[in-house]
Amino acid sequence: AAKSAAVAAAETAFTKYASAFVLATLKGDTKAARKAAADAKADAALTALAAKVQDLSDLCAALDKADAARTAALEELKDGKEQSFETSKGQKKGVVTRVTADEISIAVTQQGVNATLPVKIADLTPAELKRLAGDFKPETPAEHLAQGIRALSAGDTQAATAELAAAKEHALAPPYQAKLDEKLLGAVEG
Repeated sequence: AAKSAAVAAAETAFTKYASAFVLATLKGDTKAARKAAADAKADAALTALAAKVQDLSDLCAALDKADAARTAALEELKDGKEQSFETSKGQKKGVVTRVTADEISIAVTQQGVNATLPVKIADLTPAELKRLAGDFKPETPAEHLAQGIRALSAGDTQAATAELAAAKEHALAPPYQAKLDEKLLGAVEG
């Protein structure tokens, strides 16, 4: 009975970490997701759930791998030529000066004044995100789940459906599938 109580307490604690992880990934906050995974790994109460805790770390690694491919693709845009980006706030044009996992900096000239403007990755349209994704090809369930999360966050339900189907065996897939189902149901009802 004591062992099952410890496992139940561990499950409850893990659910807290997993929920924080899911919310962070859906917001595109890889740093917060990584922190939730690290906190779960450091929590001695979760030793009975080592495999589940490892799933969080594996998914972080897959998200990092996808981000690295996108960043490499974005680096190629630093060619000194004007680039165009479709965002939820309209089209942004400029010469790419810097890229990070979260943002593209573009140099623009407005009314004779030179300025650097940020283009947030989170503001890019689903089509633009696909164009700039790089050559990352998911192979493992964690990598498919990472791509499904990115698609879901971008509102690309078609890509999210395909990637989450390929990741259905991953232990962390159910909450993302539930979010996708919510979006799809909302689209049908709305």
